[in-house]
Amino acid sequence: TDVLQEYFVPQARFAEFVDGLRTIIDRERVNLLNVTIRGVERDSISALPYATQDSFALVLYLHQALTLEDCRAMVRTTRALIDLAIRMGGRFCLPYQLYYSPAQLRAAYPGISAFFAAKLRYDPEGLFSNTFYEKYGKQPATAGNP
Repeated sequence: TDVLQEYFVPQARFAEFVDGLRTIIDRERVNLLNVTIRGVERDSISALPYATQDSFALVLYLHQALTLEDCRAMVRTTRALIDLAIRMGGRFCLPYQLYYSPAQLRAAYPGISAFFAAKLRYDPEGLFSNTFYEKYGKQPATAGNP
């Protein structure tokens, strides 16, 4: 199957992120087909902004076999890339695969607890939901790995 992932990295840390990306992709032997890079301006409006400063977005297009081994490699790769983005002062795109841990979510998006609290305040009956909220929003922010 083909997979998209997206990482947002401050412009000053771009080269360092690319070096780390190369190391992780080589180590995990993941099939990276393409990377699209675009500029992203600082977002000071959104509740959960992807770019808190002018950044580059790197959209990875990966091909993955559906074997257990390849799925595990994709989880390791995703978590390593998220850690790398966080170390660079960047973030990752939330809607893609939900492989990140609650700790990674909090590190990248410090406003996530307030976001989930607002969701509960405005939708106390839980009428609106999705897999992201089911996995991360219904548990305490300090819960262990998913």
